[in-house]
Amino acid sequence: MTIDRIQENLPFLLTQVERPGRYTGNEINTIIKSWKDTECRVCLVYPDAYEVGMPFIGYQILYHILNEKDGVLAERAFSPWVDMEKLLRERNVPLFSLESKHALSDFDLVGFTLQYEMTYSNILNALDLSNIPIRAADRGDEDPVIIAGGSCAFNPEPLAEFIDLFIIGDAEEVSVEIVEIIREHKKKGSTHAEILKACSMPKKGVYAPAVYDQKRDGVVRAAKIATLKPENYSNKPIIPLLEVAQDRFALEIQRGCGAGCRFCHAGIIYRPVREREPEDLIKQTKETLSNTGYEELSLLSLSTSDYSQLESLVDGIAPMCDENNIAISFPSMRLDSFNMKILEAAGGRKRSGLTFAPEAGTQRLRDVINKNISEEDIFSSVKLALENKFRTLKFYFMVGLPTETDEDLQGIVDLIKRLYGLIRSYPRAQVNITLSSFIPKAHTPFQWAEHVSPEELERRIYFVRNQLKLKGIKLMHRDPEFSIYESLMSRGDRSAGEILLTAWKNGARFDAWTEFFDQKAWDDAIANSGKKIEDMIGARDLHSVLPWSFIHTGVNEDFLREEMEKAEHGETTQDCRVHCSTCGLCDSDIKNLIAEEAKIEKNKESEVKKKEIEQPIIYYTLRLEYEKNGMMRYISHHDFMRVIYRVCNILRWPLRFTSGFNRRPRIAAGYPIPMGFDAGNETMDIILNADVKNPKEALNAVLPDGIKINKADSIQGKRPSIMEHTSELHYVFNLMEKVSTDNIRLHLDEQLSKEKVLCERKHKKGLKTIDLKPFIKSWDINDKTLSVCYKVIESQTGRPDEFLKLAFGENIPYFIGERKYATIKD
Repeated sequence: MTIDRIQENLPFLLTQVERPGRYTGNEINTIIKSWKDTECRVCLVYPDAYEVGMPFIGYQILYHILNEKDGVLAERAFSPWVDMEKLLRERNVPLFSLESKHALSDFDLVGFTLQYEMTYSNILNALDLSNIPIRAADRGDEDPVIIAGGSCAFNPEPLAEFIDLFIIGDAEEVSVEIVEIIREHKKKGSTHAEILKACSMPKKGVYAPAVYDQKRDGVVRAAKIATLKPENYSNKPIIPLLEVAQDRFALEIQRGCGAGCRFCHAGIIYRPVREREPEDLIKQTKETLSNTGYEELSLLSLSTSDYSQLESLVDGIAPMCDENNIAISFPSMRLDSFNMKILEAAGGRKRSGLTFAPEAGTQRLRDVINKNISEEDIFSSVKLALENKFRTLKFYFMVGLPTETDEDLQGIVDLIKRLYGLIRSYPRAQVNITLSSFIPKAHTPFQWAEHVSPEELERRIYFVRNQLKLKGIKLMHRDPEFSIYESLMSRGDRSAGEILLTAWKNGARFDAWTEFFDQKAWDDAIANSGKKIEDMIGARDLHSVLPWSFIHTGVNEDFLREEMEKAEHGETTQDCRVHCSTCGLCDSDIKNLIAEEAKIEKNKESEVKKKEIEQPIIYYTLRLEYEKNGMMRYISHHDFMRVIYRVCNILRWPLRFTSGFNRRPRIAAGYPIPMGFDAGNETMDIILNADVKNPKEALNAVLPDGIKINKADSIQGKRPSIMEHTSELHYVFNLMEKVSTDNIRLHLDEQLSKEKVLCERKHKKGLKTIDLKPFIKSWDINDKTLSVCYKVIESQTGRPDEFLKLAFGENIPYFIGERKYATIKD
């Protein structure tokens, strides 16, 4: 069976890759269901690395909703990193899910998230690694149904040859309907084609390219949910074992935006605005923070400061955040609604940086793009941030916008210089500027606009860059050549899909990552297509039929044309929550939904409690003896310590923190357990402001499988340092390949007979030569194991990889490592 092959190879695979925790699963709050007892099995695939995909809220929402259904199982997979892909291909092992380690081909439904066009090559790669035919037309009754959804699905045509079903719009309700259809047809023994026909629901946002007929079916209408129901959000989201991008609890406070920025794809496809009730958000926050132990809460929306009940919400969540050392962040703020309440909440725990997005340097161009903010808004917001001790300010601008001239580019320079004059009067202030190349997106008023050539984009970028070489200003931008390929996928038709396929065959992978983007693979694919890139990214006629015209977002195309014409004349449009813009979307069921006014009482005791917790005189040291094995052996020491911190937060233990600006929990382990090694007798200290009851049982109830507390002992005050009192470290290498023990023994005897055994050790500042010999107390080898016992001398000791290199050179055999004991002196 395929799963047997995966399980057989998994230990080897995980010892050979850079970050094995990407593939282990086993996180806290993971949902494990019986494979045999479920009738429909779904694998949700994010076509990027684990640390990029795990924080995405849409991915977590679907995982929760589908697993809430009886008889339905939902698991996860991610694009394997290049080192893992190489091994999977070499050993003929298919891509597998994190939870049960089943191959993707074993599932009934495989769903891909479409959040960014430059992940498309990873979708083809995942299908190929899963032994699933890449072209939809080649799939048979034994193959899973391949479905995709997300913001990029609003132009599905570049992927139409590879995907069986697209969900256009909100997936919360229709995804469940699709799963039920597949479950029923699976019972009937229906063919792959019959299942696709049954799932094709153009009026509900489900597009099946092989079945759809526009004359018969009409347009595909985007799925819209009227309200964001509390039950669609898990209060026990998965806590990643690895440190991931945006490693925090994301609280979706509203969906949609009424501002009407003409370049903004999300602003159109997520309409209308649907606010959640503050009481529901406060309840979700309390429960989720209790179940996850996150140190940061992010209020998620296209424009957080536009949420009508923001002040009431902050009043409701701030006390619990203050009391538990949790920061509140506002990732998306409009400059015209920036205020003191937001700054107080954002700076409650630590003040890092704030982001501002003027987008354009002149009022004329801001009017063109309908960015309804003034220079006064910009300066007042920046001044307010500086006065509240925010010292890193980030500014986002776009180049290549419709009607942009050098005067507008000079406007960016002049605006930043004037802001610089204000900012430099504050100590240690830093200005970070990002210049992004404008890319026209489907379903926006600028969908007909030209994508400016890379050569011209580069000229414009350096027009700005060369005038802003000032101390304290950091300017960043990506190579404008890269934007061409995103633009091609963004507004492409099915011929763009053929270019994508050829680029993938040429080696395109992880195109969103600068270090992996292979421009030649794409250029050769475009050349092979016979298409001219200028034609594919050029301006479109306002009345032409576009590849995505059969997709109806709910916003009328006539409205988009009117907005394009208003842009050409520099006319603005009001926020649709203030004045209806007659875009055609709202009806009796789907319309802007504004939260009811809420009166939240402030917790006046919270500040007192906070001070009491932070300033105790008496403290306790909890010493733990624990073991770490199973899947947890593949987690680094850094990530392991984060897991312990999160678990302490879940238990609401009164952790003691270091003093200073960036406070850290006082949790100290011994010498780091090497990644990939089991450990059975380890020690850790946790410093607490108050004693806790039954710590061993409490920890074991929450910790993931593979970490077990064997003993817990608390005393008042300080204990001797674990590292300073460790005398020996004993490592055993269980050899999984046959080696010549006699030759290795002779080689080691010869090496250790020398006066010094020199080896190079990596440090932050480079390589350092050390003498390994004084640390080696004893060693042994037999047919199955090699072992070494290291002495600890003045807090220094040897590392297991150094002894392995001494024994085997660069050709280290495959082994499973153990740290048998770490002896602590009395």
